[in-house]
Amino acid sequence: MYLWSLLVNMDEKVAKVKLEMFLQEMKFLEADLEYHTIVLQSMQGDFLKHYDERTKRMGVVEKIREASKKNKQQPPPPPGSKPRPSKKSKEVYKKIATIAHPDKLLHLSDEEREEMQKKFMTASDAISNNMMLTLYQIAQDLGVEMPAPTLEDLQTFEEELNSLKVKIDDMENNWIWHYANAKTDDHKEEIMKRYVYSVLTNLPK
Repeated sequence: MYLWSLLVNMDEKVAKVKLEMFLQEMKFLEADLEYHTIVLQSMQGDFLKHYDERTKRMGVVEKIREASKKNKQQPPPPPGSKPRPSKKSKEVYKKIATIAHPDKLLHLSDEEREEMQKKFMTASDAISNNMMLTLYQIAQDLGVEMPAPTLEDLQTFEEELNSLKVKIDDMENNWIWHYANAKTDDHKEEIMKRYVYSVLTNLPK
């Protein structure tokens, strides 16, 4: 809070440095998120195989299967509404589109066109989720001249970074993540035991 009070009267140079810090942190967090995703995906098969073996040994396969059928009959929760893109996000997106929109790429080589299309798709996803820091990153990559961010912009960027941190924290609270980081087979067995009991405890009545 004290830092933000200092930034209220910040000059353009300070704002741009703060933006660069946020962009670097976002790159790290995105790489960390990708790492966590790869670990979870690569370990999922082993985890499910061990789960099947454990539930068979315990003789609870049918009990879990029947409860799962009942649970599937419940209607799924309504999808959450996406945030509306801010005026600033729309402005940044338009600048990106003037360079990276598919209609603007006809003169490029296949490799260059593919790279620009990826950036445009990422920007389109960012605008639909009002991820302004991601848009700033793409604009910077494309050499788009951007004004120094305002204090409100910087606060929005920090919120976006916090959302990435929450995703990573959620992954680290996943049973598969704990299983992947178990040091020994005995530790994996203990984690699986606790997981199966958790499943049984939370079965629908």
